[in-house]
Amino acid sequence: MISEISLMMSGALGQKVINFYMSYQLLFNTIVVLYGAILLLAHLNEKRIIRSILTNRGEDHLTLETLDYLEEMEDPEFWKTLLKSIKVPIISTRSALYYQKANRENILKNLTKHLKRRK
Repeated sequence: MISEISLMMSGALGQKVINFYMSYQLLFNTIVVLYGAILLLAHLNEKRIIRSILTNRGEDHLTLETLDYLEEMEDPEFWKTLLKSIKVPIISTRSALYYQKANRENILKNLTKHLKRRK
């Protein structure tokens, strides 16, 4: 009953959009679920990187000193080892629903945003 009322209220264009979605709903829903899984993986990768950094430094939580240490760290072996701790080289972002390639610049940028949000 409610679906019939919403179809009547949506007009001709709304009915076409709904019919299009119903025709391809399996494809759309699969894409949404896969994208959600990728975002989850990116979030878990970011957590692994943070945990690895904290374990390496012997700290319990991120601080500005940790961030300063990472910004000064130029050793390519450190960053290679850090990136090998994750299986897929993507990390999540704090401000939007997308992911980024895991590299030194993006990790530092995201950690800076993480620290700013905590304050």
